Amino acid sequence: MDKERSSSSEITAGIDREKIKRLLASSDQILTERQGKEILAQYGIPITPEALAHSEEEALALAQTIGYPLVLKVESHQITHKTDAGAVRTHIASAAELIRAYREIGHNARTFDPNATIAVILVQKMIAGGKEVIIGMTRDPQFGPVIVFGIGGIFVEIINDLSMRVAPLSRTDAGEMVRGVKGYGFLKGVRGEPESDIEAVVEILLRFSQLCLDLADEITEIDVNPLMVLEKGKGAVAVDSLMTRKRPEL
Repeated sequence: MDKERSSSSEITAGIDREKIKRLLASSDQILTERQGKEILAQYGIPITPEALAHSEEEALALAQTIGYPLVLKVESHQITHKTDAGAVRTHIASAAELIRAYREIGHNARTFDPNATIAVILVQKMIAGGKEVIIGMTRDPQFGPVIVFGIGGIFVEIINDLSMRVAPLSRTDAGEMVRGVKGYGFLKGVRGEPESDIEAVVEILLRFSQLCLDLADEITEIDVNPLMVLEKGKGAVAVDSLMTRKRPEL
């Protein structure tokens, strides 16, 4: 057995597969951000501290637990691109800002899609100081899960700086994916900036590859954008996630 691939049992140890089944069963074809990130967390991929608020009062209570600064986002199966809907607020630093953001998000989301179900708002710890990359998966009908890595954020489609490999990934594969993008120097640190935690990204790619293989019959597409990469030794955190389920065969 390839020693580089022998860690799959370590990755899958302790996974609550019944919880994953419940998350998939309770979702629409497109999972909410929160549902997708709960699946990522099952595979040991760090996610932002967050919780769902059903009211302004609950959001304020969660803010005390999670801690400022915060991000607020709409939670709706029908609104997958929250920024386009004006349904995201960042850098929230006080209770007054939180209440204002909560009301603005609800108003904007309902204006954007009057038919959308909007019952809760996601209250999320804001991760600052990292560098944005993207990890994704698309399913090729012949080769299966194709893993994508690149420089992330809102300009990912313009920059188009991506590397791809077919799952399963070895540690060598994952390292080559990271080093293979033109923006690798961005992660290594330029003009006195500290080096990013590249090893954490490699580990996350391995865990993500295993997730894509395990859920090959359920999930057809995944975007983790951004994965926020912190300074070397401090890890990386999935800030947003979009997962699409396989369409049922008619």
